[in-house]
Amino acid sequence: MAFETPISVREAITFINERKYVLPAIQREFVWKPEQIIRLFDSLLTGYPIGSFLFWTVKPESAKEYEFYDFIQHYHERDARHNTKAKLTAQGDVTAVLDGQQRLTALYIGMAGTYAYRKAKAWKSNANAYPKRTLYLCLTRTPDDPDSTYELAFREDTKDLSTDERGDHWVRVGAALEWDNPGAPHKFLLGAGLANHEHATNAAWALHAAVQTARPISYYLEREQSLDRVLSIFVRVNSGGTKLSHSDLLLSIATSQWDELDARETIYDLVDEINKQGRHFEFDKDFVLKSCLMVADLETRFSTANFTAENMKKIEGRWKEIDAAIRTTVELLVSFGLSAETLPSVNAVVPIVYYVAQRGNPPGFASKSVYAEERTAIRRWLLAALLTRTFTGQPDSILRIVREVLKAHKDTPGFPAPVIVDALDRSQRPMRISEADLDRFLDERYGSGYAFATLGLLYPSFDFRNVFHGDHLHPQAGFTAARLAKVGVVSADQQEAFRERRDSIVNLQLLDGTLNQEKSKAALQDWIEDRFTGKAAERQHYMTLHLIPDVDLAFTNFLEFTDRRRDLMRARLRRELGLPTPEADVIATPALEAV
Repeated sequence: MAFETPISVREAITFINERKYVLPAIQREFVWKPEQIIRLFDSLLTGYPIGSFLFWTVKPESAKEYEFYDFIQHYHERDARHNTKAKLTAQGDVTAVLDGQQRLTALYIGMAGTYAYRKAKAWKSNANAYPKRTLYLCLTRTPDDPDSTYELAFREDTKDLSTDERGDHWVRVGAALEWDNPGAPHKFLLGAGLANHEHATNAAWALHAAVQTARPISYYLEREQSLDRVLSIFVRVNSGGTKLSHSDLLLSIATSQWDELDARETIYDLVDEINKQGRHFEFDKDFVLKSCLMVADLETRFSTANFTAENMKKIEGRWKEIDAAIRTTVELLVSFGLSAETLPSVNAVVPIVYYVAQRGNPPGFASKSVYAEERTAIRRWLLAALLTRTFTGQPDSILRIVREVLKAHKDTPGFPAPVIVDALDRSQRPMRISEADLDRFLDERYGSGYAFATLGLLYPSFDFRNVFHGDHLHPQAGFTAARLAKVGVVSADQQEAFRERRDSIVNLQLLDGTLNQEKSKAALQDWIEDRFTGKAAERQHYMTLHLIPDVDLAFTNFLEFTDRRRDLMRARLRRELGLPTPEADVIATPALEAV
């Protein structure tokens, strides 16, 4: 292959709009962040090379045999991350992009599309948290970044020319697509009143050159129609840039090898659907593909040696049961109260998918009372697995051990949690819990997924299909230096001791959402007295359920309160995890005796 005649950015955008440039199904999805797009455009405007591309010319008769996808034009990091299937006509060749998809998509979004990403600190569930943004070039300001030549930014605007709060002028980058005659930049600058502004003049002419006259897109062209050859080329060239991961490769090969289903579309559709369950999850294709390898009894590592046509067909043949097992498992997670914020390791979920599939995915497994005991065992095991971090990092050797245990106990009633723990004793990631581990669990901090796992074990009777909030017993607002001093906590050491425990498990409880709003920032002692006046039985139930110690509940007694509550919490964790007396050095893990 030799270099073809380079093309301009304007020509590339035209070819994408006309579906002369498309993406083969083996390509992965767009993954670039806004700052990467901005860096690419800064290079273009500066006249730097942006790398070579590799295209594949597909004849009309061959195009009928393959699936192709459109480039993403309006990217939304929550709601529109997937490419749509291209509707090709039978007229003429099409060009499929084998290398350079990320760069071309970035050019397309920057020149003719939008990028919607979440505002800082906004809730993911809030539709208004993802405003559409368009790429703009600042005409009247140079960048603060010494490594950049031009100031570019995604802005919540659509006008060709706009002014910001500082009075700087911005031009929509895509406006340059219409500057198709040599005098267009000067005409634009005259209209904007910037014809005599040096930086504006340089920036406008640089934009015109980058889009209209320069030919920065240099490419090789593959004309062979064999998918096997193209796939081999694709694997080789995609080792640079934003690296093609092994899971990307696995999905690409599955897409090319599955006969009845479109692997790419099928797997991404499943990911989208399970992520909408409960209070939102953040599963990705890696989780689904790892579950596929697990259930199909294949090597779980994303290794090229595993990506054979035979293995891909095996996964397709078992897809229906894999899909059902994943959906049922996510139902279980919802019933456990888990979500994206409270599930720090999705790898710990993969053994549950295997177990559900092995059980034949019985109807109602996530809800029927006949399976309640199994669900309790799975829930305790999962929460303990999260807390012990057993499945973090690269867990493939652990997954193999767990799968062998589950296979060996296929005909034994119940989830074999104790046997899994015994088997993992000989691994590098044991799950067996010590007394020191209990202290670590109780040191988890407010807001972490691990904190929820600890709280989940401390509230075994809760129906987590309802919404519960993590609430500070003694409100956060009371821990400022001024407020501590006001109640007599004056010394720096004492204030630091108070603040150290403010966000730890020992100052947290799980409350029904409505009750949490009612409590709000009320002092613990005042709230209990107001709520339970004349209700001794209700008060005692609350104190027992939430492990409130029988001590002075005034804020000034916070340190004794948390010491005593820590003892109560440790005792409940021992009970829930089926642990023996604290004198033992090493104790059996998750729920194993207790289940």
